[in-house]
Amino acid sequence: MAIDKSRTSPFVKGVIIFVAITFVLGIAGTAFVPLLEAIFNPAASTGTSGTGSTNASDTVAAISAKYVTTTQNNDNALKTDPKNYNLLVSQAQAYHDWANEIMQSTQQQGGTDRPLWLLAVDFYRKALEVKAGDPNVTTDMAIAQFYSGDIEGAIATGLALEKADAKFAAVRFNMGVFYGAAGDNASAIAQYEAYIKLDPKGDLVTEANTRIADLKANPGSAPTTSAP
Repeated sequence: MAIDKSRTSPFVKGVIIFVAITFVLGIAGTAFVPLLEAIFNPAASTGTSGTGSTNASDTVAAISAKYVTTTQNNDNALKTDPKNYNLLVSQAQAYHDWANEIMQSTQQQGGTDRPLWLLAVDFYRKALEVKAGDPNVTTDMAIAQFYSGDIEGAIATGLALEKADAKFAAVRFNMGVFYGAAGDNASAIAQYEAYIKLDPKGDLVTEANTRIADLKANPGSAPTTSAP
């Protein structure tokens, strides 16, 4: 369910993830230690108590164990080579995948996953400060901003990419999602239509058409972000 990327991660990047979520707006600082404390000491699940909370914490801990060595190794390497573009992108992608896996497993946005999205944004930004221009990296940063709750930042990043590369289709679909979440349905429709025009055989054309129809039929409400 994504436009393929030639980058490394198993997580489908380039096009927004679809999950049943609740948006949490606002941005926090990206101090490394406090954010990781939030990951390894997750709050109890809001849906259940007792065993349910324990299971949720165990799930987060198991997922985190898959990524902690990679992120620590990248962090150590960056201490000696802080401007290494490939390392910065690798670290951003690791946090991106880590956040996504937790969000998918908990089916909730803005909880334990949020600090990881913030870290992903921070490392994408640092990478693009070293070497700007990769539309995939820029799009991934916009997705991380969006899932961290910074919808305005995601839109701003997407608009900058549109200006730099008007033919990059993936960001147009994402911008439709961003604008829809922001309540700007007219702009969301325009972005979905732009995606279809740029990539008429794209994997998400059917979904884009469905969202356009929903927005036109229900102009007062944004479409759901659940999986098609």
